Amino acid sequence: MKVEGGSDVRIWFVQKEGREWLTRMVFLCFVFFQLLTFLVRLFFPLTHHFRNVGDGDGDGPILFIGDILHSLDHKMELLPYDCFAHILSFTSPQDACRSSLVSSIVQSMADSDTVWEKFLPFNYQEIVSRLVSPSLPCSSNKELFLLLCNPRPIDDGNKMLWIEKRSGKICYLLSARELSIAWGDSPLYWSWKPIQGSRFEEAAELRTICWLEIKGSINSGMLSPKTLYGAYLKVKTADRAYGLDLLPSEVSVEIGKHKSQGTVCIHLRRKRNMNGYFHRRVEDDEWWDIELGNFHTHSNEEVRMSLREVKGVHLKGGLILDGIEIRPKQLEKASTYGP
Repeated sequence: MKVEGGSDVRIWFVQKEGREWLTRMVFLCFVFFQLLTFLVRLFFPLTHHFRNVGDGDGDGPILFIGDILHSLDHKMELLPYDCFAHILSFTSPQDACRSSLVSSIVQSMADSDTVWEKFLPFNYQEIVSRLVSPSLPCSSNKELFLLLCNPRPIDDGNKMLWIEKRSGKICYLLSARELSIAWGDSPLYWSWKPIQGSRFEEAAELRTICWLEIKGSINSGMLSPKTLYGAYLKVKTADRAYGLDLLPSEVSVEIGKHKSQGTVCIHLRRKRNMNGYFHRRVEDDEWWDIELGNFHTHSNEEVRMSLREVKGVHLKGGLILDGIEIRPKQLEKASTYGP
């Protein structure tokens, strides 16, 4: 896949990964220290017993180190609440959950609204107001974060939004109704009906056509800033599918001066039954991805995504379209269709 104007994206991504790695290493060192002091406190009564029954005053390297670590751990727990919460806010949601296992004091800090507000999207209040059911039963920012990790319909119900639980990045799924499909309103070429496994009330199934063109768009300001995203067409093929694999389809993603483009082949996925014949129920198959391209969010610009196969004059049909999913590129498994 060819990418134009992508050098700045790669440089920024490498620098960002370096900063995140350094922050995480510092935090992991701190967590290791906390775990070490926890173990020392667990065995501290035993070392105190050695002091009483040992020769002389019982001083020794093990006891000396234990006293120091126990004292330092007590000092760490005396850190200002806001200071420690500020440190945790520079980590990730996963790191905050892990750190809560160190001690009850650290847990209260790791679960605070101050920490989890930093993990929530910058526009989380606007996101909540756009939900089809904006009333969420949550009493803390952590509970709100966990609720938003589940895909939820927004606006008119033709879009899904959720946040990735490992990073808090925003993900979108645009339904087929939100896309521009050539002759999509003509029942001669496309049919609209409920499909099992779809996230929406209806999906689009291609009856027959020679000009296949699907377009979608989204404003990058609706996504997490300074993030590398990928766009994926969510599709599957009916048992009667034909003509889709004769020629490759052109895919592209454009934003500003950046353009990602390439070609993909839509393979007809069929299963052989016990009698040797190819047969499949569409409802039993999972949706699969057709990668359209990637882009980097840095300002409020329109992102244009498309799939086209218009060079062949042959008929094609049987493609079932659920929508376009936009998710962070480095989190490819963070899909609304599975873990």
